[in-house]
Formats: sequence, structure tokens, C-alpha cells
Amino acid sequence: MVKVEKYIPISFTAIAIGASFFMTFINLPWFNHYNQIKYVLTGLVFIYVIINARYLKCHWITLAEKLAFVFYILFSFVASSLNLGETTMRKPLVQCVGYCSILVANCLLAIVIYNKGRLRSMLQISWWVSLSVMLISDLTAVFRIRYNGVYFVGDKFSVAYIHFWTLALLLIIIQEWKQHEKIVVSSLFFETILINIILNCATGLIGTLLFIILLLLYYKKILLTRISFFPIAVLLICALFPIWYPILLNNNLVQSIIENVLHKKLTLTGRTVIYSKIPAIFGNHILLGYGINTNYEICMRWGATNIQNGLMKVMMESGVYGALAFLILYSSIFCRVNPPEENHVKVFSSLLVVLSILSSIEITIGVTTISVLLYLSVFSNYRKEAC
Repeated sequence: MVKVEKYIPISFTAIAIGASFFMTFINLPWFNHYNQIKYVLTGLVFIYVIINARYLKCHWITLAEKLAFVFYILFSFVASSLNLGETTMRKPLVQCVGYCSILVANCLLAIVIYNKGRLRSMLQISWWVSLSVMLISDLTAVFRIRYNGVYFVGDKFSVAYIHFWTLALLLIIIQEWKQHEKIVVSSLFFETILINIILNCATGLIGTLLFIILLLLYYKKILLTRISFFPIAVLLICALFPIWYPILLNNNLVQSIIENVLHKKLTLTGRTVIYSKIPAIFGNHILLGYGINTNYEICMRWGATNIQNGLMKVMMESGVYGALAFLILYSSIFCRVNPPEENHVKVFSSLLVVLSILSSIEITIGVTTISVLLYLSVFSNYRKEAC
């Protein structure tokens, strides 16, 4: 077999890992051709996987996880294929091909990395890429440098999320908590909180605080986090937020926090109005959905930029069947990995629960979140010294 490294000064493994991170976690909305670049990066990852096909063994992943992932992909294609004429801004089938290709490529790459014993390399490369992009993003945000109306990686929410990925990667690659490591982690958490305050991003600020709390719960092995159903219950409660939010908003303490601490209106920045329109937005597409990445255009017809709920977005794009497949995938993985013992499993679990909580009011369930879920599935049995 021809070794690619003979012709490329950088390891092809490193190139594949970098490509995977950029196509999954980085978005440059001001760069008109970035989506086309993502297709090229996805192709590079698939080439790497094909070259290393002998490492595609995944006996530790359960049949339920495999079937749920396959059916999620299948229902996404069904939804996108049936609604080709529903949207004009984006072609759902093309979007679905790109979206699902990234998920499949990430899953297969993770399996190869697992079997080659290169998890630490993957984490370190991803960390340096994420840190570099985060710092550039922060500079553009602090100095209000905008590219076509957005910061380097997008809006304030995108700036917040790149901090989440960077924090998670740092917490995983640290093996010994020496004074230097403690200072770096503390500084990064402080910077994350500060940038969210500067950008007035309540979602990012709340997410950071939740991340800290959940990490403490997982590392201290608090009983709640050792129950397999805990992450699943969190996701289901947050998925039903558009139904039970009036109970929350009728609480005086919650009203005081929203109005006096977060300085937001009780409409949750218009979210309550959107939630009231959900039945009309779905219409007769409740079972099969509208197709991948149609959320923005469909919601705009009802005066909203998106559905403002993570699982509702999944249901809107992949239908009820696709949403059920995602729930089964999510549940199967967490039932297998809880209670988490390894450091990387604790961090991935904490991050996924944070994103699940934020999904109650944001569309945080997409290619990045599902990729993290797949990483959790694949790397859950990795030996301790690898991280």
C-alpha cells in the first residue's frame, strides 16, 4: 500500500483530523464558498477511512446504536427527498447529502482513530485548531470586527460554542492537574465568561456555568449523574419546553431572574410567540418533516428565524420518525456509558447534557452535537492512558 505521508510533509492522519474538525465544528458564514470547502474536507476524511478500512471494527457499539444511527440518516433522506419543492433558498437533498456525509465520515474516522490508538493525537490536534480559531474569533468580537455582519465564526452564539469545544478538548487532554494546567483551565473559563458578557450572550453565559456545574457533578460522582436515565430525562424535559414553559414563567423567582438579572423580557426574546405557532409551522409535515437545513426558510414564513428548540428542529427537518431515531441513539449510548468512569466520557457527557439543556431554547442539536454523541459512543471504551 502506498503511504500518503511519503508525498505530504504532514501526516495524513493529522490532515484527516484537522479536516474533520473544520467541517464539523467551524463555520465561516462570511465566506461564500465555505460549504463547498466542507465537501472537499469530507472527501479527504472518506479517503483516509478507505485507506485505513482494515481498522473499521466496532464490536463495542450496540446493535441499537447502529440501527438508530442508520434510521436517522434514512429518515433525513426521506424528508429531504419528499420536499424538494418546499424551499427555494436551499435544496434539502443537497443539504442532506452534505449533512449526513459529515456524520458518517466522523463516525468512521473515530472508529479508525480508536483502533489505531491515536485518540490523544486527535484530541491534541483538535485542541490547537479550536484554540486558534477561538482566539481569532474573540479578537474580532472584542474589537467588533465584522465580516458581512458576523464575527469570524458567526454570530454571538457561534462564538460561545467554539469556547465550549475548546474547553472540552482542554479538559480531556489534561492528564495531571498541576498548577500550570489549573491556571490555563481557569483562564479559559474566565475568558469564556468574559466574552459572553461582552457580547451579551445569555445563552453562552448560562451554558458555561452549567458546564462547570455538570463537570463537578460528574467528577464528584454525585448520585444523580450516575443514573443512566439522567441525560435522557434532561433531553426529554427540554424537548417538551414549548409545552410546559408557561409553568416556569409563572414563577415569581424565575420572572425576577429573567427581567432583573438577565435583563430579558418574559417572551424569552420572542420564543413564546414562536412556540405558539409550532402546530401551524409543522402543518402536515409532522411525520416526515421538511428536510435538512430547511428550518430557517420555513420559520421565516411565520416571522421567526428558527424553531428555537433543539429536538423540534430535528423533528422539523427529519420528521417524527427521524426524531425518534435520534432519541433512541441518544438513549442507547447513554444507557451504555453511564455511569462514566473515564475522563473523556465525563467531559463528553457533561457537554452533551449542557447542549441538551440549551436545546430547550436554542437549536443546539445538529451536526456538531450528534458528532460529539458519536465520539462518546466510539471512544467510551478507550483505555485511560490514551487521554
